[in-house]
Amino acid sequence: MSERGNVGVQADVARSVSLAGEDFDPHALLESGTRTLAAMVEALAQEYKDAVSQQRPQAAERAFTKFMKAHGELAKALKQVEAGRTVRSEFRKTIPRIVQEITAASIRATLPLIRQYAEQMRSEVGEYVRGNVSADELLKRLLRYEVQLPNEVAARMKAAMTGALKSEEATITDS
Repeated sequence: MSERGNVGVQADVARSVSLAGEDFDPHALLESGTRTLAAMVEALAQEYKDAVSQQRPQAAERAFTKFMKAHGELAKALKQVEAGRTVRSEFRKTIPRIVQEITAASIRATLPLIRQYAEQMRSEVGEYVRGNVSADELLKRLLRYEVQLPNEVAARMKAAMTGALKSEEATITDS
């Protein structure tokens, strides 16, 4: 292999070693491998040219065979990279819309509940101020709201998310 081809391979190996401790990104790995294959194809093409110019037919034939195999692998890898980019692009278009829909549905579902609980707490405090409820009783009621509110908010958010996801699935399958 030529020195130029080795530099590309060495750079990809160094990049792979530096990624060893990080999260695994299969798409980045595929792109790195594709760059390595491209460098290998270049190096094999140069090896073939050198063998032909030096009139070494057996070496030229071996280099050509290796070149054709590497070229075929490079073509497959490029198709995979492109397919991965397409999937990523669709993911990046779809996910924000889904997250936005889920967030909006959750807010719509929980806002009335929060308003209702705030009104109930104002009413409970009013009863205490008017002397109709003892401090201990007020405390019990407020603690009950403290436990009930998160449970009800969670239940409504779950229902809202389920509905939003079903709606998005229908939208995605229809398009």
